[in-house]
Amino acid sequence: MKKIRSIALILVFCLLCSFIPVKEVQASPISNGSYTSVTFKPITFGTDINTSFGLFFYKPHAYTFNVTKPGAFSVKLDSESKNVKGELIKIATPGEINDPNNKSLKEIDINGVSGNPDSQTFDMNLDEGNYAFVVSGPSSSRYTLRADFSSSDLPFGQEVSGNISSSNPQDNYTINLATPGSLTVTVGAEMNPTIAELKDSNNKVVNLLLLTGATGNPSTKTFTSNLDKGTYSLSISTKGVLSNPSGNYTVKADFTSVETNVEEPNNNIDEAQELDFGDTIHGFLTSENSVDVFKFTLNSERKISLDFKAYIKSAGIALKDEDQKIVWASMAQGDEDNPGVKTLEKKLSPGTYYVFVDKQLNFTGKYDLEVSNEGSWDEVLPFNTTVNGELTLQNNENTYKTYVEKPGRVYFNVKTYIPGTIIEIKDVNRKSIYKTIANGAETNPVLKDIDIDLNSGLYYLCISTPAIIKPGRYSIEASVSTVKNNEDEPNDTIYEAQKILPNGTSINGLLAANDDTDIYKVTVSEKGRLSLDFKSYIDSVIIELKDMNQTSLVKKSLAANYNEPKEETYDVDLDPGTYYLYVRKDILKHTGEYSFKTRFSSNDTNVIEPNDTMANAQPISLNNKINGYISETNKIDVFKFTLSEPCRLKINLISNIKSANMEIKDANQNIVLNSSFQGNDSEPGLKNIEKKFNAGTYYVTITKQYIYTGKYSLTIGSPYGWIQNVDSTYSYVDSNGDYVKFCWNFIDGTWYHFDRYGIMQTGWLQTADTWYYLSNSGGMVTNWYKVGDTWYFFTGNGAMQTGWLQQGDTWYFLNSSGAMATGWQQVNGTWYYFYSSGAMACNTTVDGYYLDGSGAWRNN
Repeated sequence: MKKIRSIALILVFCLLCSFIPVKEVQASPISNGSYTSVTFKPITFGTDINTSFGLFFYKPHAYTFNVTKPGAFSVKLDSESKNVKGELIKIATPGEINDPNNKSLKEIDINGVSGNPDSQTFDMNLDEGNYAFVVSGPSSSRYTLRADFSSSDLPFGQEVSGNISSSNPQDNYTINLATPGSLTVTVGAEMNPTIAELKDSNNKVVNLLLLTGATGNPSTKTFTSNLDKGTYSLSISTKGVLSNPSGNYTVKADFTSVETNVEEPNNNIDEAQELDFGDTIHGFLTSENSVDVFKFTLNSERKISLDFKAYIKSAGIALKDEDQKIVWASMAQGDEDNPGVKTLEKKLSPGTYYVFVDKQLNFTGKYDLEVSNEGSWDEVLPFNTTVNGELTLQNNENTYKTYVEKPGRVYFNVKTYIPGTIIEIKDVNRKSIYKTIANGAETNPVLKDIDIDLNSGLYYLCISTPAIIKPGRYSIEASVSTVKNNEDEPNDTIYEAQKILPNGTSINGLLAANDDTDIYKVTVSEKGRLSLDFKSYIDSVIIELKDMNQTSLVKKSLAANYNEPKEETYDVDLDPGTYYLYVRKDILKHTGEYSFKTRFSSNDTNVIEPNDTMANAQPISLNNKINGYISETNKIDVFKFTLSEPCRLKINLISNIKSANMEIKDANQNIVLNSSFQGNDSEPGLKNIEKKFNAGTYYVTITKQYIYTGKYSLTIGSPYGWIQNVDSTYSYVDSNGDYVKFCWNFIDGTWYHFDRYGIMQTGWLQTADTWYYLSNSGGMVTNWYKVGDTWYFFTGNGAMQTGWLQQGDTWYFLNSSGAMATGWQQVNGTWYYFYSSGAMACNTTVDGYYLDGSGAWRNN
């Protein structure tokens, strides 16, 4: 009976409690992550824990775990309740949650509502030690917790020792990173060679070291890699080395995490992260993450401000519209202490825009990005409108924004009634690009006419005075004259250089007040001549071409003016490679328009590069022609040939180079022959040298002299047989070593004719009253031969025949030019008919006319 009464009392108590409002009780931590009392709970990594707090007398839940190896810890906490908090604590004494020496590492706050849970996550690298993740919140609130941990084999900040031997040629270490950051690895090894290799989870090499140590004298090297969170492997190895070196090594890894709010993945427009105007993005470009993409949307025409800071040696920033057309692009170069800064203020139409941040030349590191919606452009100084202003005792400076839509010359006409008026123009970064002073007076105003060349963008016009004696007024009228321009700004560094083609590119550019240099990048795939047709409207400008290593190849200065432009053509002989064309101001900083066109003509060369030393000299055969090319970067060609016995050789050199030198040395580097030569494109220089050589190996060196470049041809051979000249014509050297000139010569069963210069002739040739025809190969033709669309007959001695010709029973007629007759022909007053084959018709009727046995038309 007592038992029944007790149960009844409990039921009544519970019923009464259901009508009493329950006040939420929140357990708060003491300082430094200590709690007065908790409920300890087990934790299983990789498993969702779904639980709740009690209704009365509940305690926060403490999930404890021990880390024996450093690694990556991640946690996710979900709840539909407000004021739920999670805190990661490093425990000073195991089991003592209220120890004041405990250290709070990270806190997260959850504020969910019924049906709409809030979720928070974080990642952190943990060292060895005891930890607790404590969840606290209102009574009866429910939450879901999931924690994961991946240990690493390599503790950060500690040196680890190991040994490599023939039986153990490789040691592997796993490194788990919970956050992005910079990993620095230092390896010391006694083995030669030793390879230290860092790979990502896809087995892709991220970084490596090659060490060449010795027993008792280890080699030590360090690398630093900016990495995403994830799993990496570090191997120390002599695997694959035939000598099987063995020895001791040490390795130490240090890691500095980077706080980032980039939501990965965001590597393309489909994954682009939404930008909130005014918020700063803290990003991190790594070995694996080469680009971050963000997007924002404008519902109306607005002005946006974009601020980009790169703590990276080189990083690209680009703004594109929804059609992926580039609106603006630039490059920032900085370092950890001095970030590179790029700023854009621009008017944009309604639509969606994408911001791309990408690494350049594999440089990695941190960056900051902020996009702000600045509002409308009503405050911009209008063009072609007079604006009146005033400086007062309270306000001695007024600033106007002016937006230049297209590059051109901007005119500011400032009329001031104020003494000591400072008129200053600043770029988008508030950097002064023009400044002058006008001394006006109320009774004697001064008009200051300013014309300045500007690229498209935002500028500031500042009207000020250092000290106001009395208030004064002024007026401004601005106008702009745009120029034809297809230059891609910014292009003032080699990383931003505008790409152009070596042939057929036309550029219209502008050196503006805030733009000292324009750089263009051109790549040539073969040896040849790059021609630049340059036109300048600038008082003085420098045009310079540099190679990939930024070595100056050609540097020119051109003087002109706006009303009298000047044109020059620059020819540069180049090897295959990438080059940079600089158009820049000189010391006087003149501005203005320019234009240029590129032309490229390739050179047919059979030189095998590199061949600039005796060690890599190109072997050549006698009587084979070498077509060479001396360029701005290729200043020397070296060839070699070998004679098995003494021989008299003829050296034929034809050059388009204004000044060059040929030198022949024997194997002992004794000079056998030294000769300079000159020529040009319109009149190539010809050098024919005969000399007796002993048996042995010889080296022929063609060297550039001064600044001159161009093509040449070289033939070295025994003085007998055919020789191909630089213009693709042919000559013949007889057994005496002499060129055959101005005569017929019977060679290998065929007659050839050579002019007075020794050049083999082709085509029609008349000697005395006789005509001959020489084929494309130079051989004299005989018998029937078709030239163009006409047939001719040449006798056995090559003479062209005219008049009647009988072959067998068939007659032909060759007119006075030698051409074979066809159709109706009148010969000596008599009409004949010749078929298309040239054969004369006889004993037949053609077109109703009878031709007798002699082929003559009989009119009966």
